[in-house]
Amino acid sequence: MRAIGMRAMARRIADFGRDRKAHLYYAACVCLLVAAAGPRFHDLAERQLSFDEAAAANYSRGTFSEVISNTRAHNSSPILYPLILYAVQKVESTIFSVRIVPATASVLTIALMLFLLPRLGVARGAAFLAALLATLSVEAIRHAQDVREYSIDALLALLMVAGLLRYLRDGRTAPLCVFLFLAPLLQYGLVLFGAAVIGAALVAPRASPGPGIGDWLKRRLDLAAPCGFFLAGGALTLMLH
Repeated sequence: MRAIGMRAMARRIADFGRDRKAHLYYAACVCLLVAAAGPRFHDLAERQLSFDEAAAANYSRGTFSEVISNTRAHNSSPILYPLILYAVQKVESTIFSVRIVPATASVLTIALMLFLLPRLGVARGAAFLAALLATLSVEAIRHAQDVREYSIDALLALLMVAGLLRYLRDGRTAPLCVFLFLAPLLQYGLVLFGAAVIGAALVAPRASPGPGIGDWLKRRLDLAAPCGFFLAGGALTLMLH
């Protein structure tokens, strides 16, 4: 009985140590998010829009068909970001409203690094370091206050990585399908990143591989749906642009 009591006490001490580390990690994450949000949301409406920012906002006004037409004629980006600005400006058309989109996307990217990646198997230290670098990045802060799609690009790239980790962990492809479909609709550079994600899914070992050639074939069949969604997003982008 005494030995059982000692083991129970040892488990409680170990659990307390783990909980303490978790609490410290989450406290540090909150502090980092506050530090990230400050320069990204600071004085969003004070600076006048640059020519590129004003063009991106103006091309996303009017009717839905006008946004499609303006994107085809004047915009170098695919259709998804102009549609996001179109939806935002239907609520309020101000400097603040169009700049809040990239600022929010930038902070959300850092939050997902801190809280989502560790749930998918990334070490907390590595996730925190990645979030810290993104928080301190001058380019990331500048893009967070710029009415362009770059901050949302970073968010979608992170979500594709998260979808890849989810697939490698438990074989679920639904998140990967969604994010790969959106990639060509948001930014042409994300097409190359999406292809790299698919390549990584093909060659990386699964968490619980099956025996022999069967698992090799199953993994490739599993990726048929993500590849199909990826190609569908590319085809839709070509049709709309």
